[in-house]
Amino acid sequence: RNLKSVMIDYYDRPGKNPFNAVLIDFEQGAYSATKHLLDYNRRKIVLIRHQPGIPSYDRNNYPHPIYQVEDGYQQAMRESGLEAEGEILISTRNDDLELFISEILTRENRPDGIICNADNVAVKVVRISLSLGIRIPDELAVVGMYNTPWCEESPVTLTSVSFEGEQLAREAVNLLEKDPPEKKIIKIQPKLIIRDSTP
Repeated sequence: RNLKSVMIDYYDRPGKNPFNAVLIDFEQGAYSATKHLLDYNRRKIVLIRHQPGIPSYDRNNYPHPIYQVEDGYQQAMRESGLEAEGEILISTRNDDLELFISEILTRENRPDGIICNADNVAVKVVRISLSLGIRIPDELAVVGMYNTPWCEESPVTLTSVSFEGEQLAREAVNLLEKDPPEKKIIKIQPKLIIRDSTP
């Protein structure tokens, strides 16, 4: 109770958060990435996401970031009247990721936009697409998440959702410095960093 500390982690406890917290708005991040592709007339947009480490999480009770990403994507597709065109594909730890991506890219009805919930997966999408002769971003737009160094190292620089880690850290320290501490929940709004993998 009297210890001042910062914990950086996913918050996925059911119910209302009883603590001070600085939270990333994962839902808004996925929403803005999807809207970006929709604004450039991409219609068959696929979300590739991983399975949470504890697959038994009930999405109705645990606000795990992966479910927030899914909700943001679905909201954007629904608002555009294209929910039926979208698809959420889940990669498990047992999947051969390259085979998983290749199967998506060689479909007859191939997507024209792919959003991945991690940059390293999005870079694999870029590399495999180029090996198949798919032009990025003309034929396929690709978006990652977390705005990691992989974005610049990708064969086509990667558009990515930045979750503003520095701002998160500043806000967390500001909460700690309040004396007496104030009860506050702060949501950090992500930014879409646009590079060459999208129009």
